[in-house]
Amino acid sequence: MSPAASADRLLTLDEVASFLGIPKSTLYAWRSMSPKQGPRGIKVGKYVRVRQSELDRWLEEQAEDVEA
Repeated sequence: MSPAASADRLLTLDEVASFLGIPKSTLYAWRSMSPKQGPRGIKVGKYVRVRQSELDRWLEEQAEDVEA
């Protein structure tokens, strides 16, 4: 798989939750907030998916400068 293709890989909410180390229910809670929190999802039929590139973008947004 090329780097561009892997950046646009569609992740399941189980995969996103596992990667972030949070319960899947937290992702659903974030999606129900107004305004929505967490990485933006895409509806694929009845399923929600998150692009790997969107997860990466969202994580960069969350980054804080931490002094050691």
